[in-house]
Amino acid sequence: MKDWLFNIWELIKIGFGFIPAVLMAVTAFSVISIFLIEHIWLNELEIPYVLYKGSISDAKSLTNVLLQSMVTMATLVVTITMVVLSLAATQLGPRLIQTFTANNTTHIYVGLFFGAVVSCLILLGILHHGALAEPTPGLTISAVIAYCFINFCLLLGYVHHIAYSCVADNIITQEYRDLTAAIKRMTSDEKQPDLHDFSRNSKNKPLAMAFEKSGFIQSIDYASLVDIASARDLYLDINVSAGTYVHGYQTGILLYGKGANRKTPDAVRQDITNCLTIGDKRTSTQDLKFYMRHIVEIGLRALSPGINDHATALACLNRLTTALGDIFGRHIKTPLHSDKNNVLRVQGRPVTAAALIETAFSEILEAGQHKAHILSSGMEMLETLHETATTKDAKDAISFQMKVISTYIHHNFKHTKPVQEKLLSQHKAVSALL
Repeated sequence: MKDWLFNIWELIKIGFGFIPAVLMAVTAFSVISIFLIEHIWLNELEIPYVLYKGSISDAKSLTNVLLQSMVTMATLVVTITMVVLSLAATQLGPRLIQTFTANNTTHIYVGLFFGAVVSCLILLGILHHGALAEPTPGLTISAVIAYCFINFCLLLGYVHHIAYSCVADNIITQEYRDLTAAIKRMTSDEKQPDLHDFSRNSKNKPLAMAFEKSGFIQSIDYASLVDIASARDLYLDINVSAGTYVHGYQTGILLYGKGANRKTPDAVRQDITNCLTIGDKRTSTQDLKFYMRHIVEIGLRALSPGINDHATALACLNRLTTALGDIFGRHIKTPLHSDKNNVLRVQGRPVTAAALIETAFSEILEAGQHKAHILSSGMEMLETLHETATTKDAKDAISFQMKVISTYIHHNFKHTKPVQEKLLSQHKAVSALL
């Protein structure tokens, strides 16, 4: 349930609707509250000269001008945002758009600008209501004017924020922070147990179930699966991990135990498949490779012939190497879940160290195979990772990447012997340490 709620929050967070809607509602409530306080309790008090002291007709004209100005400014904000999103999609990749849309600072700015429009609309409605507009609500008018002026000043701050947020290094840093948070959530300081072989304790063949839906596995509700398995005396083995794309006809759920047979009720099967949230998009709820893919995509775009930004690609490799070192210093949580009687009922598939290394290095090294300093930096980072790797799986994956680099050196630097010899010398030195 916790992961399911986190998944819903992740989907809400990347949209522009939630925080701006809340801020607009707060603005509307504040304007109405100020007016009611002024109209009910401050009606007979002397209003200070610093507040608005004009007539109703002047207030209507002023509010109309403010409303037009705030609508124009809100439109300008939307235009600026769309231009930046278009540039980011072109230079950094379309998947990185959600990095911008998930930025809470951007949401707050947009909410404040649209809140100014809402405040002017409410004030205009009050002024056109004859009974409410007498006497002139000077305090409310002054508050709306002050709020609009503050928003006008914030426009410069928004321009600075949006320009700062589209710089490649800043986006990489943000993705790395999100990746670090995901690592802390999905790893543990304690050593994790190995996966269990349910077939050893089962005399019957397992019942294979299809996923029934096609898409990315966004999250798996293991707690609900344990309840279902315990009630039916089942043992569930889920052969895929979150972030995997599955097909509706694909069988990836194995049922063991007395209740696992062809007579298993369709309702039970439906309850099991409903515990797997499958959607069109990957999410970071239980997918450790989610943010790694974003950083890799930035690196691939940077190495494309149209951009050819080697510094950004190296920045991506540096962040990915740091993240992998953090993962190797901990233990990836194994999805083993037991019932109240401490009987193992459900197990999933954790992401392996080899898969993480392949995700981080394979595509970037392939894209940069003709660039000597990319291969040289890659070897340095693999050497650093080997020092922190604690499992044979991780060390074998590092050795495999070194063999791939050796192939690139021999194949792509035939006509530049000095460069080839230098790279081969470094490769030999690094391989001797592995």
